[in-house]
Amino acid sequence: MGGDAPFYLKNKLVSSEKNLDSTRKNKKTERVGVTQLIYQMKLIDEDKFEWDSNIPDDVAYYPVLVLEDIRLTVPGISYILNSWYKPLLKKELPYQMCNPIIVMSINTLITYGYLFKQHGFHKIFDQYLSKVTNNITDEINWELNPLADFNVYMQENYRVPKSERIRRFKESMKCFGLEASKRR
Repeated sequence: MGGDAPFYLKNKLVSSEKNLDSTRKNKKTERVGVTQLIYQMKLIDEDKFEWDSNIPDDVAYYPVLVLEDIRLTVPGISYILNSWYKPLLKKELPYQMCNPIIVMSINTLITYGYLFKQHGFHKIFDQYLSKVTNNITDEINWELNPLADFNVYMQENYRVPKSERIRRFKESMKCFGLEASKRR
């Protein structure tokens, strides 16, 4: 990435304007990451969300960006993305309760999926945001800690029981058509 890092990140995680894949022809600007989240939130706000048109008007948004490329889940990535997100929010959804974007790796989503199912995203996200933000109000006045990292928060605050790790391991082996070896 080098000196092109800010452009690369913006192009990959905010608004894709340049074709980074030489095998694709005629790349058009498209919503990705941050702009896609704002677009979906705007659809919800306007009661045009395809998957659920009966969402109440008075909601708080918890945008989540799940990254499959772990090279992008580096310290500070949440702060950088939220610094690009916040001005767009103020323009597009100025009077809505929009929380900071929670950035997590696909590994975190899979590893702690059982906890999200058990406790709900809302509860875990609220606990995390209470530790990494200042000034949460009813609008977009929050300040995010520059080193906020949801993946690290989950690792430091939730231990995955051995039984859950074994269950996931067996599931993975089954997905690959392999049989988990028995311990001796």
